Amino acid sequence: MTFPSFFLSGALFPIGNLPAWLSAITFVNPVTYRVDAIRGLMLGTYHFGLLVDSVVPVIFALVVVVIGTLSFR
Repeated sequence: MTFPSFFLSGALFPIGNLPAWLSAITFVNPVTYRVDAIRGLMLGTYHFGLLVDSVVPVIFALVVVVIGTLSFR
């Protein structure tokens, strides 16, 4: 799970060069937004913007915690 998540995050290659079906998968990956935030803070070029890069992983974490809590019961 870790390597595919990192591989599809855009850290190794630009997301803009991906086919449309694979690009759609990268937008669901929360690591994509963290990589974009780090790249933006270092280089000043954001793909999504710092606000989106900060909010999407938090929302993803909340959704996963709720799903995990409900499935644990």
